Amino acid sequence: MRDDATELRQTVQSLQAKERAKGISAAAPKEINGVQVLVLSVSNVKGGDLRDMSDKARQRLGSGVVLIASDNNPKVALLVAVTDDLKNRFMAGKIVGELAPIVGGRGGGRPDLAQAGGSEPEKIPELIQTFETLISNG
Repeated sequence: MRDDATELRQTVQSLQAKERAKGISAAAPKEINGVQVLVLSVSNVKGGDLRDMSDKARQRLGSGVVLIASDNNPKVALLVAVTDDLKNRFMAGKIVGELAPIVGGRGGGRPDLAQAGGSEPEKIPELIQTFETLISNG
């Protein structure tokens, strides 16, 4: 019985990972101020899954900045990832520090990867707008 439950859980996790990968492949990056930017707005994605998505998104871009905002009603999880070649120009921790208060939260991290949480998912569109402004001013 326990093995069946474990196998079922692993199957569900595998299917969810495949769906997230499809979302990354389908998302169209845009160029802002000469920088490739990929913005993903998702639902019910947390922690390690956000990091996994960001790794795939950075790999897809090659060079660029990634924002993933997840509406985990009633919470928000967000992640900013910067490829190595741009981390001197755009610091993920600094960007997250400016974005997190918009959704009623706080966070931080390294120059290449930073995460935050918040409590106002309805402000994700404003957060995305601010992110794009930060990149265009960078």
